[in-house]
Amino acid sequence: MLLALLQGVLLLIFPALLIKAGTIIALETPLLLIVFYLLACRKEEKSDQSYRQDHHFALSPDPKCILDEQGKIIFTNSAFKTTLGKKGAAPSGTFCMILEEKEREEVRILIRKALYTGNTIEFQTAIKGSEGETRWMLWNTLTLKTGRLIELSGRNITFLKQQEEKLRISYAAMESAASGISLLNREGRIIWVNSSFCRISGYPREDLLGKAPGFLGSDLREESFYQEIWDTVSTGLIWSGEVVNRRPNGSLYTLEETIAPIYDASGEISHYVSVHQDISERKKAEQILRENAEFLENELSLAGEVHRSLLPASVPKLKDYEIGSYALPARYVSGDLYDLFLPQDGKLLLTLSDISGKGISAAMLSFSVKTLIRVFCDPEEPGKMLGRMNKILLPELTNSGLFITLLALSLDLEEGIIKYSSAGHPPAIVIRGEAGESYLLPATAPPLGVVDTDNFEDKEYVLSPGDILILYSDGITETRNPDWQFFGLNRLISLAEENFRLDLPQLIDRILEEVTKFRGEATFFDDLSLIILKAKNRLYDFTYLADLTKLEEACSKVKTLCRGYGEEFAFHMELITSELLTNIIQHGFAGDKGELRLRLSLEPEAATLDLFDRTKPFNYPSLPKKDPEILSEGSYGLGIVRKLCSELSYTPGGPEGNNWHVIKRRTE
Repeated sequence: MLLALLQGVLLLIFPALLIKAGTIIALETPLLLIVFYLLACRKEEKSDQSYRQDHHFALSPDPKCILDEQGKIIFTNSAFKTTLGKKGAAPSGTFCMILEEKEREEVRILIRKALYTGNTIEFQTAIKGSEGETRWMLWNTLTLKTGRLIELSGRNITFLKQQEEKLRISYAAMESAASGISLLNREGRIIWVNSSFCRISGYPREDLLGKAPGFLGSDLREESFYQEIWDTVSTGLIWSGEVVNRRPNGSLYTLEETIAPIYDASGEISHYVSVHQDISERKKAEQILRENAEFLENELSLAGEVHRSLLPASVPKLKDYEIGSYALPARYVSGDLYDLFLPQDGKLLLTLSDISGKGISAAMLSFSVKTLIRVFCDPEEPGKMLGRMNKILLPELTNSGLFITLLALSLDLEEGIIKYSSAGHPPAIVIRGEAGESYLLPATAPPLGVVDTDNFEDKEYVLSPGDILILYSDGITETRNPDWQFFGLNRLISLAEENFRLDLPQLIDRILEEVTKFRGEATFFDDLSLIILKAKNRLYDFTYLADLTKLEEACSKVKTLCRGYGEEFAFHMELITSELLTNIIQHGFAGDKGELRLRLSLEPEAATLDLFDRTKPFNYPSLPKKDPEILSEGSYGLGIVRKLCSELSYTPGGPEGNNWHVIKRRTE
């Protein structure tokens, strides 16, 4: 207050002195200037002290620090220390010493510029952490006293920089692809295209953005054709087929196109991606082949025989599974190829591929596909096999304008566990044997030849007795009737659900009959492949020493074999086995040596477990009948078993020994 009052008095006196005592003022002017300067300095010092006590500075979630005119750190807030770790917790020297050496001089110049000009300057730095990780920071300057102090406010943008880099790589890959790629918003409007799209269509990018792809059409298709495409992808399915478009100069060109939905974090469709190849020249070549069909008939017939030789001559005979297959090329030769074989004991590898395009080019590529499948077959990691194949086939597919959808599926024949990876192939269908309900195994990655990657995800599914696995090519779902309608995935699922109890050959015939009936007199456009695998009832026999050290192994085996019925069902069977075996070992054998025999029978509706031993029989009727309130240790063992199973009985002294007989139904 005193300083402010003194300043006010001086400001009132100073003009009067200038008027009435010019000579005296001339002498006292330097003294007055010194007084003003000292007052200003005092005011600044007080401002600095207030700034140190500023809660906005101290409690800010963003890292902040005060630098002097040499760039030295005067003080920091707590966020500065937590954000920058060890470097921020004990800052020493200048701010630039925190930075990487290559950035120091540039940042030093920027800080000086901010100090001397008073302007706000924004810059980014990369700071190495103690573990070698890089932390990106965005800094803003605020000059407090020009040439003296500066406030430096930062923000951690490491996550943004990482996402930026991922987006940059993805964008570069899509932009450099030979295939035309476009992104559509939820309403089906183009929001981005790559250079190949512009080159193929003949339109500059600015003329394409914001429009629906249908405006590129040639008017050779009815509006219903494009509506069907939209109906397909908007329901979450992948559409693949051929379209004829028109360039700005009026010329027509043919595309082979695949459109797939993209989902957001909540599982809703947010965008669509379209990938296409200009196959105009290939279509012309195929037209020439058709016009010279008589001359080429023998050669094509021979090619068809060669392609058919790539298909398995017979299917493996399996104890617990039944397999049926059917393949029909649209022409002499096919782009579809399936294979099934036993690469190692207890493992079945099943693959089904569909090469875009038809005719000789697709058939010739089938040789490479089959060879690579056999060379890289990996029943433990099917995705790794697809990744290796993609790396090898990518140059050839890119140059030829082709791509391949391929489903690779490995089946553990004892445990019923499926491991699969699907490169853009139509989803496999599982029909649950106890109720006829359907479940889809969707694609896990884009088709081979679209993206330069070897990262193909594996997924897992467990088959239980009675389950039916249906693999097919899009020749079935995209069969058209005379009204140009698709047979469709929903029709195939309904057909399988209605007829899943038929014998396998009858089920295959029923599906093919309906597809043929639906097609009517329409042209058969695409290759057709169908493979069906049915899990039969399974029976397992195991023998273990009557030793508690073997208990975990036995229980774990029962749980694994029952996984096809669901995780809760499998856990209950494990617990039942544990309680019964513990009772037999502790009370039946009572320390004596011997063997236990387990027989597990799996059927669509129930699992049956029989335990056999040759110990002194239990007096089952006299055992406590109290059931536990909850399933916990210390509960009555047989009470737990009775609570979890559907039926429980005990037969002493049978031909195979004492027998605990347990039935657990899926519907209870």
